[in-house]
Formats: sequence, structure tokens, C-alpha cells
Amino acid sequence: MTCLKCEKEISEDTKFCGYCGHNQAVPVINEKIAVGSSLEKKDVPQKFGKNRLGRMIIALGLIMFVLIMAGIWGAYYIEKNGWDSVPFADVLGLTAKKPREDEGADADSEPDEEEESANDEDLSVSVPENAEPTPSAKAAVSTAPEAPAATDMPAAPAMPTAPPAETAMPYVIAPAPAAPAAPAVPAAPAAPAAPAAAPAIDAYPPLTVENLYCVAHPIGYHVNKWDANSYEGNFMIDGKRYYSGIGLFLKSADLNDAGFGMVEVTYRIPEGYDTLSFVVGPDSYWNATVSGTARVLVLDDIGLFYSKDFTSMSDAPETVTLDIRGTKNIRIQLEEQVANKNTLNIVLGDLLVTRSGV
Repeated sequence: MTCLKCEKEISEDTKFCGYCGHNQAVPVINEKIAVGSSLEKKDVPQKFGKNRLGRMIIALGLIMFVLIMAGIWGAYYIEKNGWDSVPFADVLGLTAKKPREDEGADADSEPDEEEESANDEDLSVSVPENAEPTPSAKAAVSTAPEAPAATDMPAAPAMPTAPPAETAMPYVIAPAPAAPAAPAVPAAPAAPAAPAAAPAIDAYPPLTVENLYCVAHPIGYHVNKWDANSYEGNFMIDGKRYYSGIGLFLKSADLNDAGFGMVEVTYRIPEGYDTLSFVVGPDSYWNATVSGTARVLVLDDIGLFYSKDFTSMSDAPETVTLDIRGTKNIRIQLEEQVANKNTLNIVLGDLLVTRSGV
């Protein structure tokens, strides 16, 4: 069997539980149920009290919200429509009382009546019924002048008439103030000027000696100045100095037994160029006494373009312009035929290859 109280196993014939000492003959009341019921009974009022407080707070909050909203709406309504639109505002004294028109008229008329009665009292004199006038009064009456007749009264002065229209002060109408002038609209900025066109690039610029390709040249060939072992200096033609061109000369030792010799230089002409120009003459400084002929030739593989003979240093120079259209290579030769003395040095100054465009 089990103990009625602690519910542990004990023998059948045991009267008192060996674990908790409870008498098995005494029934055990369910304390858990009693305790639980007592707790439930104690908790009910507490829970009910909490719920009641919460409901009261919610109710008060709703009432306050309604009152605040009503006050806001009322203030807005009064601000928009005024106190006159509020019901019973005049009964409650919230609006200004307007005076009645008839009361105002009575109030204004009463002082006039009082003043008239006061004036009457001032003018009235109490005189006894049987009283006779006093001698002084009689004298005053007898001596008082008689009132003039109505016909003797002077006419009332005429009212001044209005001045004629010409003399009336004219109304001066001041001119209306002129409207302020509209602000001037600034002119639109001028468009920037178009940039100047780039200078045209000449597809065929003039070519000097330095720009020409020299295919072959001899020993006696000089560019822009003399640069020999025996002499170094600028080209001089008829006393004028030249800083561009070519110079050709032959040594006497290079002549053959018959006194003849030749030097030649060849230039390649670029495609599109068609003109050769230069100033040709003997060098007027690097020369000695000569005897013979110096011949200058300009030619190509097909034919001769130019030929000129010089016999002394005093020969005048010559300005030359040649049409070399279609020429690929131009040759410049110096041929010298000497009788018994020195050679003549020849200069082609300001040598240029150009395009005429024709």
C-alpha cells in the first residue's frame, strides 16, 4: 500500500508511515486543492482591481481627448464665425450689447426737454394778479420806443452769389505718376568672332640648295660659300655678297694637255616643281688674271636649257629663270678652255627651285 500523505510504498499492516509518520487511519485533506483554491480566491480580487484601474485610465484618457478636440474645434469655429454665431452667447454676456435705437433717441431728446423747461423757468416772472405796475415801470413803458413797422424794416442783405465760371478756381488735376520704366534688358553678348583661318600651308615651298638632293658632285663643288684649302669666304658676284647658292671651279692642274676641263653637279627635282632660278657670274674676289673661256651649262638627260660664256672677272652677272617642267634630274656644268693662264671661278647665287602653278 501507499502512504495517504507522502504516497510512498509501505507495508499493509503499518499504522504509521515510516517516511512521514502519518497515521494511516486518519484521512488526508487535499492541501494542494485547498491551497490552490485559496490562491485563486486571493488572486481574483487582485486581478479584478487591476482590470478596473486600467479601464478607468482608458475612460479618463478618452474623455480628455474628447474635451481637447471639442475645445480646439470650438476655438476654430469662434475664430472663423465670431461669438455672435455661438448659441446663447448674448444670454451669457459673451457678446457686446448694442444700444437700441429708440432708447438712444429718448436719451438724446430728454436733455432738450429739460433745457427747454429750464429756459421757460428762467423767463417766467411771477406777477400778482391785482398788482399794479410801478411808476418806474410805467415810465419805462412810456419811454420805450415804438417798434418800427414791418414796412420800415431794412431789407436783408443779399447773399453773395457764386463767382462766374471764368473766375471760379479751377480744379487742378495732378497728373498721374508715370509708371516706372521697365529695366533695360541687357543686350545679348555678341557671338565670339570666328577664329582666324589657319594660314594656308604651301604644298610646294621654294627649295634652296640645302633642300635639293645632290645625286653627284665633283671635287670643285661648294655650297653657300667657298671652302677650299687655299681660300675660304662668301660668294661675291659683281661686288655683291651671296649667302646661298653653289660655286664651281677647276684647278689648272686638272686641265688636260689641251687646256680643257669640266666639272658637273646633278640635282633631283621633286615632282610638281617646274622653275629653276639663279644669278650667275664669275666670283669677283677669288680669281686671278685669266685667259680663256668659262662656259656655264644647264641641261637634263633630254636637252639643253641654258648656256653662258664668261671670259674675265669683269663680265656682268646674269639673272636666269628656266622652265624645267617634266625634268627629273637637272645637271649644271662648268667647262673651261684656258689658253695659257688660270681658271675662272663661277657662282650661281640664290639658286631656287619653285612651282609656278601654271
